[in-house]
Amino acid sequence: MPEPGDNTATIHSPSRLAAIAACLWLAGCSSVDWLIPKSSELNSLTGYIETMQLLSTGDPATQAEVFQQAQIAVRTDPTPFNRLRLALAYAAPAHPSHDPKRAKTLLNELRASPELLTESERQLVAAQLAQVEQVIWLSGENRSLKGGVARKQRQTRELGSVIDELQKELASAQSKLEAISNLERSILLGNGQPDSGTNSAGN
Repeated sequence: MPEPGDNTATIHSPSRLAAIAACLWLAGCSSVDWLIPKSSELNSLTGYIETMQLLSTGDPATQAEVFQQAQIAVRTDPTPFNRLRLALAYAAPAHPSHDPKRAKTLLNELRASPELLTESERQLVAAQLAQVEQVIWLSGENRSLKGGVARKQRQTRELGSVIDELQKELASAQSKLEAISNLERSILLGNGQPDSGTNSAGN
């Protein structure tokens, strides 16, 4: 039992350790063994974080190996730990197999059976589910914006083609109008000149 004023119990609570471990992972720490006590629950949490870290920051060969191991583990032994690790592998960014929709499906399956998860795992599932849903939403917004830009560009090109065609038609009409004007001018000038044969006969 902790002594009065001893914060060890609070610091070592699963939720607090999960938050601290996540912060350390984001800060680039490769090991949190000095902070996390050796228990199956917290060791699992460390395994999840290491998987995500390797997939997010590892070289392509490491990323491929870690992801393949996560897939094989689920096929051979679909425990909640292995299924959650694969969901996190899909959710981890910056690697070729990143698939937030697949991650969302797996996370929802795990959330549907909370009795199979530890408290830390339930919190991790909830946090990752919120994150992948945000990623999916942003991805959809990005596609929508790109689609809007593409439509505007297509409309601009089409409008440019219409304008070019109208300019050609206008140039053709102006050319015809000028020809008609020249013809009228020639006719008027011809009618205004005296007939030389008639004038000679009168004299």
